[in-house]
Amino acid sequence: MIDGQELPEGWLGKPWACWQGAQAADGAFLLFTDVDPTHGPQMLSRAVAGLYEDEADLMTVPWGSSSWGRSGSVWFSRRSSC
Repeated sequence: MIDGQELPEGWLGKPWACWQGAQAADGAFLLFTDVDPTHGPQMLSRAVAGLYEDEADLMTVPWGSSSWGRSGSVWFSRRSSC
């Protein structure tokens, strides 16, 4: 957890929070997720393996079903691409 700064003009809350978190992070990867999904025990390792396998800098993993009224995505990013 970090103490966030006041929302600047022109920014929306979630992107501003993600930006501040990315600036404070010091790991090799960033993970952005919504608060309500439940992730399986292998999701993180599979996503990171996929980044390496595809030589990608960003991966979006959709979850849920819009027919249930709940959906979202999880973003994984290599730190060097930020």
